[in-house]
Amino acid sequence: MPTKKPSDDNHRNGKSPSHPEWRGRILWFRGRALKRFGRPAPDVELILEALQEQNWIPFIDDPLPPKPGRDPKHRLHRAIQNFNGRLDLPLLRLRGDGTGTRVGWLPVSSTPLSKPLSKPTDTSQPLDKRRRTRTMRPSH
Repeated sequence: MPTKKPSDDNHRNGKSPSHPEWRGRILWFRGRALKRFGRPAPDVELILEALQEQNWIPFIDDPLPPKPGRDPKHRLHRAIQNFNGRLDLPLLRLRGDGTGTRVGWLPVSSTPLSKPLSKPTDTSQPLDKRRRTRTMRPSH
C-alpha cells in the first residue's frame, strides 16, 4: 500500500507547502508548477532530487558525482545558472554558497525587475536641446 506524504493532503486541500516539491520531473512550489522538464537535464535533476531527499534544507553539499575532465565547481555553477535561467515561473532560485561545494535554494517574493529600456530623459532642458540633432536647411 503506497504511503501518502503530508504534502499530498496539502495539495488536495488547496494548501501549498512551505517548501518546493520535486516529483514526476515537475518542480512544484506554492501550488504552482515552476518547471516541467521535457528533456533530460541530469545535473539539475540530481540537485533537485538531493534537495527533495533532504527536505529542502537551505543548503546541501554538492550532489553531483565527479566527471573526468570537468571542474566540479564550474559544473555546479553551470547547473545553477541553467536552472535559474530556464524557470517557467520564477518563484525560487538556486544559489551557491561561494565555495563551489554547496548548493541551496531561496524563495523569491516577486519577479525581479528588468533593466530599463532606455536611460531616463533629462526633462530640465527643452526638447530641442535634449535631442541635439541637426536639422537640414534647404539648399538654394
